[in-house]
Amino acid sequence: MVGIAIIIGFVFGVVKLLAWGYNQILSIDPIISVALITGVLTVTGTTLSITIPQYLKKRIEIEQHLRIKKSENYMEELLIFITY
Repeated sequence: MVGIAIIIGFVFGVVKLLAWGYNQILSIDPIISVALITGVLTVTGTTLSITIPQYLKKRIEIEQHLRIKKSENYMEELLIFITY
C-alpha cells in the first residue's frame, strides 16, 4: 500500500513539474521558447542515441557469455550422465 502511494505521489509530482514548465515556456518570448525546446530535445536525443546502443551491446555480450558458460556446463553434465 505504501508503494502505491509513493508511485502516485511521484507521478503527481512529475505532472505538476511538467505543467509548471509548460506554463513557464508559454510566458516567455516564442523565439526563446523554441530555442529552449530545440536545445533540450537535441541534448536528450544525442544522449539517448549514445546510451541505448551501448546498453544493448553490453546486454548482448553478457547473454553470449552466459550462453557459452551454460553450454560448457551442459556438456559436463552430459559427459557425467553418459559415463555412468
